Formats: sequence, structure tokens, C-alpha cells
Amino acid sequence: MTKKLKPNSHGVAHHMPSRTRLRIPKSYRSKDTIDGFERSLKKIPNVKSVTSNLTTGSVVIEHEEHPEILSLISSSLEGSGEELFEAMLEGEPIEAIGVSLIGHVIYKNFAKLDKLISEATNNNIDLKLLLPIGFLTAGIFKATRTQGWLNQVPTFVLFYYAYDSFLKFHNKSQLPQVTNNGQPEPVKLK
Repeated sequence: MTKKLKPNSHGVAHHMPSRTRLRIPKSYRSKDTIDGFERSLKKIPNVKSVTSNLTTGSVVIEHEEHPEILSLISSSLEGSGEELFEAMLEGEPIEAIGVSLIGHVIYKNFAKLDKLISEATNNNIDLKLLLPIGFLTAGIFKATRTQGWLNQVPTFVLFYYAYDSFLKFHNKSQLPQVTNNGQPEPVKLK
């Protein structure tokens, strides 16, 4: 077999040492296909359970920690249907209503940049913080270089964007709440 699933490939939505979530393309989401897919995956020796959702095309595989689990899953998928396996490797065409292809590409690239910045700073800094700081810095720089800056709209707009983007990226429901003893409350996941 030359092709196999990898942690960041299109068909693998999420991968951890003991759990993997696969995404089946929409054109292959039929009850028969997913049932056959589940049966094939359950035959893998290290797989504990397989749960699927026909609507979302999500298949969650609970398995033992095994360094070659994705290779085993790939072999199983290839055996259950070459066409489905190829479709999972290639990914689905973009079907976002109201989002252009260029908009989607820009979003994906900024998401990658955000992830790189977050990982490099141990999740202390991300684009949601850097963008408002950038607008604020540009506003301060322009204000120090321009006399009568308050009368010019662009400087004011930079300050507004710094404030507005910070509030939009860090709305109150996302900010950690502080208890009476000054400690942050644990975040409650929905």
C-alpha cells in the first residue's frame, strides 16, 4: 500500500494515542457504506469500539495505544473500498455557502499562522491578541507623528479597530471569571 492516513490528512479529523476520529465525505454517507466501514474497523485487533454519525460523517474509533494504528486503519479502509479510501485522502470539495474560495484559503492560512504562534508562545499569544495590539501600535505611532491627529479619521479608526477587535475576539463569555479569592474560575465547557 502506498497511501495511508496521517494525523493531518483530510480523512483524519482528530487523532490521539487512544482515539481517532475520521470524516467520511458527504457523497459516501449512506447507512450501508458506514455500516460496512464500521464492521471493517471492528476487525482490527487493537480497536475497542467504533461509533459513527451518519449525518456528520464522523466515525470515532476508540483503540489501544499503538504506533501503527493509522496504518492498520488505512489497510482496513483500503480493503473495504478503494474508492472511499481515495476520497478520504483527497478530502471534499469546499461547499461553504457565502464563502469564496479565496476567503476559504485566507482563513485556512491564518488559522495555520494562529496555531503556529500559539504553539510557539505556549498558548500565551495568538492572532486574536496580536491583531488588536497591532492596530493600537499603529494608532499610537500615527498619533505621535501627526499633529492634530484627533481631527483625522484614520488614526481614530485605528484606535477603534484595536478596541473593537479585542472585544469581539475576547467577549465576556470567553474570558475567565475571577472568584472572590482572586483565583480564576475553572472554565466550563458547553
